[in-house]
Amino acid sequence: MKLNMILGKKQIVLASLVFILSIAVYLNWQFAKDGEGFPVTGSLSDEKDTKELGDAKFVNNGEDKDSKKDENSKMEKSAKEYFAKARMERDKARDKSKETMSNMIKDEKLSSDDKEKLQVKESNMVQITEKETKMENLIKAKGFLECMTYLEEGKVSVIVHTEGLAKEQASQIKDIVVSQGKILPENITITEVK
Repeated sequence: MKLNMILGKKQIVLASLVFILSIAVYLNWQFAKDGEGFPVTGSLSDEKDTKELGDAKFVNNGEDKDSKKDENSKMEKSAKEYFAKARMERDKARDKSKETMSNMIKDEKLSSDDKEKLQVKESNMVQITEKETKMENLIKAKGFLECMTYLEEGKVSVIVHTEGLAKEQASQIKDIVVSQGKILPENITITEVK
C-alpha cells in the first residue's frame, strides 16, 4: 500500500494544524512561566548584579534626586518595553494560529466534523483572549501601571508592573482572576516586573 493511501490529505493537513497550534501553545507557555507558588512567584528586573570585589562607589551625604529620577525613568522605560514586546509576541503567535485555523476551515477537502472542531477551537481562542483582556483591564483599574495575563488549561499567569507587590495587592489580583477566569487560586501565578 502506498503511504498516501494510508494517510489521506485530510489527516496530513489536520496533523499540520495540530503541530502549528502546539508550537503556539508552547511559545505562549514559555513566555508565561516564571517562578512557582502564590502570591508572588518572582521578579523580573533589568538591574543586573554585576558587582565585583573592589568596585568603587560614589558616596553622597544627601540624596541625588536627579540620579534617582533618571534611574526610575530607565526602569519605567524597560518595563514598558518588556510589556510591549511580550504583548507583540503573544498577539503574533495567536494571529498565526488563527490564520492557520481559518485557512484549514476554508479547505474544501476537510470533513465537516474536522471543520466543526476547528471552529470550536477558534471560538475558544477568542473567548480566552476576551477573558485575558478583561482581567488585565480590571487589574489595571486597581492601580497597577501595566499588566498581562496568560490563560491556558485552567491556569493563569499574571505579570504586573509594580515597585513591590503587597499581599493585599496579590489578593486583589487573585480575586479578579478567580471571578473572571473561573480559575482555582492554586493555579494562579503572579510575577512582578520592576
